[in-house]
Amino acid sequence: MPSQIDARDVALAHVRALTTPAAANKRFLIGNPHFSSTFAVETLKSLPEVADRLPTEPADEVIREIKLDVSETDAVFGIKYRSAEETFHDTARRLLELEKQVGLVD
Repeated sequence: MPSQIDARDVALAHVRALTTPAAANKRFLIGNPHFSSTFAVETLKSLPEVADRLPTEPADEVIREIKLDVSETDAVFGIKYRSAEETFHDTARRLLELEKQVGLVD
C-alpha cells in the first residue's frame, strides 16, 4: 500500500492512542495515500542541498492510488500531520548530517 507518514506523527499517534479514552480497544489507519518514488524525488527537488543528487529520469513505476479512510483517526487523535515536503526535507537534511559525521563527505 503506497503511503507516507512522518515518524514524528506516528509517535504522536501512539501517544494519543494510549492517552485518549475514545481510542481504547480500537485500531486506526494512519498515513497519506499519495506516495511514489517519483513523488518523493519531485518533492526533494526544491531542497538545494540534494537537488544535484536526485535522478533526472522518471522512474518506471506503477502507481496505484489507494484511498485510506483516516477520518476516524483524525477525529479521535486530532493530529495535524506534517506535509510530505517537511518530512522528506527533514529526512534528507538529517541524512546529510549523518554523512558528514561518518566522514562520507566534507
